[in-house]
Amino acid sequence: YPLLIRYLSQMGRAGEAMYYTEAVRRLDPDNARLWFESCTMHAQLWDSDAAEACIRAYSEAYPDNLDARSTLAFIDGDHEAALRYAEMNVEAQPEQWYRKLQLAEALIGVGEWERVVEIVGEAFPPLLADPPEVTDFGVWPATQLALAYTRLGEQEKADAIIDAALEALGRMRLRQGGGTISGIDDAVLYAIRGDQEEALSRLEAAIDSGWFFYSFGYPDAPAFADMKDDPRMIALWDRLAERMAEERAWYEAHKDDPL
Repeated sequence: YPLLIRYLSQMGRAGEAMYYTEAVRRLDPDNARLWFESCTMHAQLWDSDAAEACIRAYSEAYPDNLDARSTLAFIDGDHEAALRYAEMNVEAQPEQWYRKLQLAEALIGVGEWERVVEIVGEAFPPLLADPPEVTDFGVWPATQLALAYTRLGEQEKADAIIDAALEALGRMRLRQGGGTISGIDDAVLYAIRGDQEEALSRLEAAIDSGWFFYSFGYPDAPAFADMKDDPRMIALWDRLAERMAEERAWYEAHKDDPL
């Protein structure tokens, strides 16, 4: 079922992914991880009210869970608190590169660009090579590092990482690598580079492909900040929001269907 949820999500079938998420919770109602994933899926459906209510209830039940506390801090607009929790997660799990990238994301939220470079470079040293090397797990940190270099005025370094990341994405697509098919990663990279026309084209292609995975945070993503008021960008987000409303309606109509 977790694999089915993942694949349905990557295929754009958000309502069905939510259905199986809740079905799995009913099969294992005391599983804290499944509860947290249910909260995340509400956000995936662009149902911010349900997602917030879910995460607040979860946080009350598990007050020591740093991921929940960080999520609540982000919802409440307290980026400094979200940063503290991310730092605590790294201290608790210093060997986990994913925790370091979460910290880098929190640092992006408060504009601490030099620390972003430090944290990402420590987690993924090949990105600091000349030329940069982007592995299959390196697209997200490459994006973070390129954004940081751009904000620091080091565009040549940013462009080198963007080129390497785009090449890696092309290589991964030839192998049908997980999670890279839609083109949203390309859209973000071109936006960071300042190529708004190409970024918009890639974003439109991603939406056409059925992409929605973690899309709820993209309209306010720092990479798209300079394009936020572009009429084409606004129209694309409106189109995606309309589709997600249809997915929520599907889920409401089918949520009580038996497995």
